[in-house]
Amino acid sequence: SKTQFLRPVKGKIINKYNPNSEKRKNQGIDFEVLPGSQVYAVSDGIVALVTDNTENFGKIVLIRHEKNLISIYGRVAKVLVKKNELVKKGQKIGSMPENTKDGKNFTVLHFELRKGTKSVDPENYFENK
Repeated sequence: SKTQFLRPVKGKIINKYNPNSEKRKNQGIDFEVLPGSQVYAVSDGIVALVTDNTENFGKIVLIRHEKNLISIYGRVAKVLVKKNELVKKGQKIGSMPENTKDGKNFTVLHFELRKGTKSVDPENYFENK
């Protein structure tokens, strides 16, 4: 049986998982969300990493789950969890930027799921696909 994950944000998927493409390679999926949207832990786990702002990518949160799965949340503005913190499925772990640089009325969460070091399609793990 597969581990069932919540979606990390309320929003629509604008870029699908596409690990083998030359042009639009994507090791995860991108969600279009409203500025300031909450970001949630997709499952119980332990926060393995919180990065500082990386260029164009905001902060990155990495959570380790059972079965060697790791969820990665990119472009998070405000992070509410710390390294080694236990998180519960559905717990608020951060929020998206309030302002968009390009005048758009949405921001984009980049989300990846890995089994060990290999990326997997997160959509295959979400509840209520």
